Amino acid sequence: MPEEMSSHVLRGALCAALVLMIASGAFAADPYLIYDEVGLGSAGGNIYYCSAVVGDTVYTGQISRCAEQWGDQQINGTALLNHTPDGFTATPPPAANNIAKASLPLGGYIYMVNGGGFLYRTADWACTNGLNLVTGVPAVSECIATDGTYIYMTSGQSSDYYKVHKLAVDHVNGSVSEVAGWPVTIEGSTVRFRGVSYYNGKLYVANFKAAGQVYEIDAETGAFTQIATCATAADSNYQVARYGNDMFIVGLNCNLYKYTLSGGTWSLSDTDQLFPPPGGAYGCYGIAVKGDGTTAKYAWVTHQASRMSFWALDPWAGEPTGLGQAFSKQGYPANISGAVVSHVGTDGFWAQDKGRAAAAHVLWSGTMPAVNSTVLIQGGTGKTDSGERVINAATVQPEASFDAVPLFVQNGKMGPATGSAGQATDGLLVTVWGRVTSYDFYTNIMYIDDGSNVVSDLPGVNGVKVILVGFEVPGLFDQLFPNLLPTYATVTGIARLEKTGDGSIIRRVDARSDAEVILTAF
Repeated sequence: MPEEMSSHVLRGALCAALVLMIASGAFAADPYLIYDEVGLGSAGGNIYYCSAVVGDTVYTGQISRCAEQWGDQQINGTALLNHTPDGFTATPPPAANNIAKASLPLGGYIYMVNGGGFLYRTADWACTNGLNLVTGVPAVSECIATDGTYIYMTSGQSSDYYKVHKLAVDHVNGSVSEVAGWPVTIEGSTVRFRGVSYYNGKLYVANFKAAGQVYEIDAETGAFTQIATCATAADSNYQVARYGNDMFIVGLNCNLYKYTLSGGTWSLSDTDQLFPPPGGAYGCYGIAVKGDGTTAKYAWVTHQASRMSFWALDPWAGEPTGLGQAFSKQGYPANISGAVVSHVGTDGFWAQDKGRAAAAHVLWSGTMPAVNSTVLIQGGTGKTDSGERVINAATVQPEASFDAVPLFVQNGKMGPATGSAGQATDGLLVTVWGRVTSYDFYTNIMYIDDGSNVVSDLPGVNGVKVILVGFEVPGLFDQLFPNLLPTYATVTGIARLEKTGDGSIIRRVDARSDAEVILTAF
């Protein structure tokens, strides 16, 4: 989901994710969709194989477009971090308009294979140092992987479908050569390898044809072993990725298959349908995973036309965190315990941590929890276009009683509004005070200023914008206008952020009740 997005879009994204996830047995929870993003346009061709994970990013290729690097969260509306120019117009090589199916960083270059079967490299994403055809490639390239020294390649040439090549790389001359004893050849007319992945000294490939065997290949010796048989039918399996004792496979049926190693044997331990089968030639093409050193936690999966998705494989595993920690990364699933419910609205509720250091608007359509109680929240984190923190709740479970105490805060320290000098207070139950600087009888909106002179959305009026529950505050109209008395207000409510037409973010408080708006005339 984009870093800044309206609440209704966030709710829609969550609903779509939940519809797409099919219940299964072995995962502690179904894979949780963090983002699903179109690449460089649906007309730009499919995003294919995932060739290398570097930190929190993955390298891949979008056929007919370019090599790409994707992140694990959406920032400023996109997770696509880097890509080479479309068509490589700087130094167009043969078949330049049919690049790329995969890419990886190696030796200070970005190597990429294209749909036409060539291997290219460039020294930077802008191709300012040129795009060079790598010579010595022994077959029509399909997918590449690396162990940091060698390039491993499958072939898109029918006579070479059942081979895996190991290439020594000469970075100075831009050439490769086959390592002695390779290619690894797994004979058979019903064998075709598409994606190839590297993990801890081993290569992993799945047979696209026939029953879909999965092979493990020793990256040093070339010795291979069939370690599993895919659960899919023929002409489906595209790529295998291993992490620890788990192995993940995707293909044209858009299922994610998890195999687990136990007692020396790989067995199918889980099946999840990530996306409904779209029909035709579209499906899932590539997969790469990242984890905590022992267990795979997240996966990038390419699918359909020009799309990259990112999933939490076991989103609710581990100890729950606090509200502040939950927003350390945009869009990640949150598992939060001890959140104090401070107010209930029509589309959810507001919750804050016990120390009143962080809060969020929890979007929830189920049974509402009680105010002055704590809850366990599981859901995805996001932000509105004004920057307010929201949680798209998948589950909400009551825990215990706990009073939601408001935080007394100065107008100028409410944030993160434009010009804010304080902490992020959005979503917190707060008490604010100030002189009433304006009141609109028709909209039940007033503004109060405690001397901070914060900017509002009303020209010539300073102060925090206050949304009243209803025109029930005793004597408000009489005090403000007929007698022209200076009037002061103390308001308890939810701290909000509002985006104005010029893009500024102003401070706002939604009064929790009329009884919590106290007027004093001097």
